[in-house]
Amino acid sequence: TGTLVYHVGLLPMIGLMDVLASRYHLLFMNLYVMVQVVAVVRYLCMARCCQLATPAPGTHG
Repeated sequence: TGTLVYHVGLLPMIGLMDVLASRYHLLFMNLYVMVQVVAVVRYLCMARCCQLATPAPGTHG
């Protein structure tokens, strides 16, 4: 029964999100794009840090 209450509690929130998405879909798109960009930037930074931390093959040989 706990999960049922949880889902019922989520329904109004999902409806609200739908209303917001239809009203402010441009804002949501921008937010989504921004989140994607931030994720990519963080991924690139982590990859670069990993490359710096571990010497490339051939440099220490």
